[in-house]
Amino acid sequence: MPAVKNGVQHCFDDKAKVAGVDWVRGFLKRDKEMSLRVPEMMSLGRIMGFNKPQVKVFFDLLKTEMDKHHFMPSRIFNADETGVPTVPTKTPKVLAAKGVKRVGKATSAERGKTVTIMCCMNACGNFVPPAFIFPQVRMRPEFLDDASPESLGVAEKKGWMNREVFVQYLKHFVKHTRPTEKDPVLLVVDNHSSRMSLEAVEYCRQNHVVMLTLPSHSTHKIQPLDVTFYGPFKTYYSQACDNWMTNHPGRAVTEGQIPGLVRTAYEKAATQHISLLLWCSVNECIEV
Repeated sequence: MPAVKNGVQHCFDDKAKVAGVDWVRGFLKRDKEMSLRVPEMMSLGRIMGFNKPQVKVFFDLLKTEMDKHHFMPSRIFNADETGVPTVPTKTPKVLAAKGVKRVGKATSAERGKTVTIMCCMNACGNFVPPAFIFPQVRMRPEFLDDASPESLGVAEKKGWMNREVFVQYLKHFVKHTRPTEKDPVLLVVDNHSSRMSLEAVEYCRQNHVVMLTLPSHSTHKIQPLDVTFYGPFKTYYSQACDNWMTNHPGRAVTEGQIPGLVRTAYEKAATQHISLLLWCSVNECIEV
């Protein structure tokens, strides 16, 4: 113990050689800037991968492309995918009697299926229609009956993004952003393996899309969509699922209802305010 080694008077337990509970409580009362908090679980890969040199390389590349093409905010897009389950992870609060230990609420199932959606936006309030990746062998057109106009629907056996599906999404992206040689666009995505295909790189070059990938294990900090958009979107989606279950008693949410529920949540979350938050988060990252 440093106090014993330096001959400093102390009130710690000499046998245990640690501070006692009373000392910790007193310390927390004296130091108003410290408090006990529940930490966010973080994988070892993220702890080791998110470092200053790696992030600096990304922003150096971003600066190079900005100096070369002089992208305006309307031509800088961020795209990312997330899973949308038939059984949402969040449930809205309900009124219940005091003293009741367990309060239940009906859901579609114990475990549901998940459809992957990919969203894309810029800081000016422009949103590319979402893309849905259904865990199906063949795409069923009726799945998109209630989806947002001009949404993309793709069937993939596991419902995951892969290289072939990502190229289809790039075509969907180019269709709605219309980049040209004199007016290219910057597309910021994560570095998932689906982005690392020769076909995707060549398609971007041929269609004047500058694709820049974020560093590995860093999206929890510098992925704008994760920071600003998907939080409120997931909340609105859970509310939409709950309303659907209330209005359709005895029925379960299936993959066919997901596009309509996503549309309800998407239209609430895809706002100018969210776009401004995205631009602020990008600026903060650049300044850091």
